[in-house]
Amino acid sequence: MHLKNGAPRRAPGMAAGPDGRFMRVVEKFFHHGDLPDFRELLRRTMRPGTRYLVLDLDGTFHRNKNLGVLLGFDLSARHAYGMEYLARVEKKRGASAFLWNRRDFRGRLRYVGEGARRWWALGLFYHLFVREGWKHGVFRRAACAFLGPDAMHRMLALPRVALLHQMAGVPCSEVVELARALWRRHAADQVVFPEDIAWARKNWPGARIIVSSASPGPALDVVRETFPMHDVLDTRVPVTGGSTDAPWCGHALIPFGAPRSIAPPEEVFQNAHFNKIAAIVDRYPDFLDPGVHTVGITDTKHGEDFSWTGYFKCAADLNSLDPFSPLIPGDSPTVEIHSARVGTLAEREAAAEAGGTEESAERPRTLSREEMETLLGGDLARAEACAARINALLAQAEPGLQKAAEERERALGKVREAVLAYNAGGKRERKAALATLLRLNKEICRLRRARAKTLRPVSVLSARAGIVMEKARARLEAALEQGLGALPETAPVMPEYETPRAGAPAGASASVCAAAS
Repeated sequence: MHLKNGAPRRAPGMAAGPDGRFMRVVEKFFHHGDLPDFRELLRRTMRPGTRYLVLDLDGTFHRNKNLGVLLGFDLSARHAYGMEYLARVEKKRGASAFLWNRRDFRGRLRYVGEGARRWWALGLFYHLFVREGWKHGVFRRAACAFLGPDAMHRMLALPRVALLHQMAGVPCSEVVELARALWRRHAADQVVFPEDIAWARKNWPGARIIVSSASPGPALDVVRETFPMHDVLDTRVPVTGGSTDAPWCGHALIPFGAPRSIAPPEEVFQNAHFNKIAAIVDRYPDFLDPGVHTVGITDTKHGEDFSWTGYFKCAADLNSLDPFSPLIPGDSPTVEIHSARVGTLAEREAAAEAGGTEESAERPRTLSREEMETLLGGDLARAEACAARINALLAQAEPGLQKAAEERERALGKVREAVLAYNAGGKRERKAALATLLRLNKEICRLRRARAKTLRPVSVLSARAGIVMEKARARLEAALEQGLGALPETAPVMPEYETPRAGAPAGASASVCAAAS
């Protein structure tokens, strides 16, 4: 299985590494504990020859805050009360996602009605199934059996598509202003600042610094305006007449309405999960080259960016509730995984008022591959068994998957025709085209269920492998708390990245590992 652009899809069971194993332990694991600022994390992960630094946005730039989700709540308020009211009360608003206009009864009715219909129902879905349900193995295996091995990605796609439908027809300038207001209101939770990126560009002039986010383009304009990034990759839909089009895709939980214009499948790109990697490789073809050192930093909430340990030479989870596992695909080039916590602006200001910066409560520690193989041998064996079985089952499912892909492509061709008829037609033609499009959406959902049924044995094993990988990380955390592993008080300056020698595990470099010891 490959990504849309032909790049290898690296996940448990997709392919074996040079030594024939489907899973392995990362070469080095660094647990930094509490760091004074984001720059210190960069000092410990970047190298003189790093070529790409990729940063996730939501949950990474603001600790435990997804501004894309909060934008959905503000769009509901905008539809109910209007931009003029939002501008008037902006200075009085707190951090709450909800806004209650006590003087506008009809506005409140619109807010409750439209909010519940467009966004709040999905919020309940997210809370019950994504945030809480996924923690339980029984639910996770059932979700993967029904939705496929990428069940979490499928569930997270619902609020993402709903946000695109909420934005459709809203002037992009208004969406940008709502995003700016969110950044102002949640400044106290900010972790990464424009000055940090400017400092990184000065210290690593050869590195391209990229933000890759699942949020839609207009919401990322704040980053483009205020952060000196080299590039910003985001979820894309076309802009017509100053506002974004509605995406062609929908769901029973997402009201489609009657948008002014609809974007066809080839013009809608959700920059999430493996699509993030595909977008980077499309833009920067040398990203996956063995000798190119890459660093990825993310909060990887709900494991959305777990795929990063299949592609980056160095992956770091920041303030993460769902951190990276030390068990990675056998063909992964990842050499190091870092884990750190960085305080927010409010915490740093409070520490400064108290007379200085807070000291880390735990001394930074590191573990080598040999130490982790000893500690996690049972977990590695279980993950390897799952991955080997996944690989065998995928080979058996290939004919069915090929047939499903052909059927889906035929359905998408009909979707393109319906979208073209909708955008070009009059009132009667648009009504007929929209009915056809809704029917085709149901047909594509049926094809997805059929594909998931074909992959059901693979999906259940993928869920099992994921649980094993998360348990391995928890076991590692417990060992670190008990004093296993050590790191010098001053983290070493990382040397230039070297291409792994022939015969070494994927991503391993003897000189790099020795220098990091």
